[in-house]
Amino acid sequence: MSREAHMAAPDYPHNIARFALDAITGILPFSETECAPALDAIGIADPADRARLSAFLIGYALEYRFVSLGEVSRPRGREIIDALGNVAKAAQQIDDALLVLRRARQTAFEGGGAREDYRQALFPMMVESVQAAFRLPRTEWKGGFEDPLTGGFAQIADAAADLADRFTVEDVRAPTRQQHPGLTLLILRLAGMYEEWTGRRPTAAQNSEQPEYRTPFVRFVHAFAPLAGVASDLAPKSIRAALSSRLPQKICAIGPNDGASDPCHPSSDNVGQTGSHDHES
Repeated sequence: MSREAHMAAPDYPHNIARFALDAITGILPFSETECAPALDAIGIADPADRARLSAFLIGYALEYRFVSLGEVSRPRGREIIDALGNVAKAAQQIDDALLVLRRARQTAFEGGGAREDYRQALFPMMVESVQAAFRLPRTEWKGGFEDPLTGGFAQIADAAADLADRFTVEDVRAPTRQQHPGLTLLILRLAGMYEEWTGRRPTAAQNSEQPEYRTPFVRFVHAFAPLAGVASDLAPKSIRAALSSRLPQKICAIGPNDGASDPCHPSSDNVGQTGSHDHES
């Protein structure tokens, strides 16, 4: 991808970054000015380029924190299977509880005073809360025997129980010491930017004779790291492991640009790909 094409496409991270920053002002611990160390690390001097690439970097940080959940530990296999069982139990409990409230409504006396009125009103009030939460249309209550959810939670309980029966801990057990996929995706994002704007292939090699040496790409990652909440001394071997991976197919963009013109789309040569450039020194 040419630099001109890269320059034409940054609207998606800029838009989502600005939207998110406006929506949760004061919560995010970074701003565009904190992109400066990373941009300095790859020699971006032009103000227009810095503004555009800052938008990308903020977009990458937002994706890592809030889409890929890079700061959240991956659940263990046992936790996943237990969660399915808990969904089944909770949904069944909700269904049973709604049945009690519905019976209270159906057996209430008309004109029996406040207590009977409360017995009659609680089921519709609870159902409408569920409908609002799931964005379902509100029910027009007439004769008192309506059951708009019609055992929906019992269906959820059955579905969750079926999944819990079909899968075991071994089916979802994660390999030990596996790197978080969010971190891998983030490194590949940065690698695409680095290669496009420096003309050098990103590497994270180490020198046994100079253990403190860091390649230019590793220094770029370290300069960017605080923006995303990543350790600023992220081990080169972790960066190297990410570079040897391919861009995950499940998440290819932060915004609506879901095509090859998006520099973060898997079909683009801009992310996580190796080119004909010489290796960096």
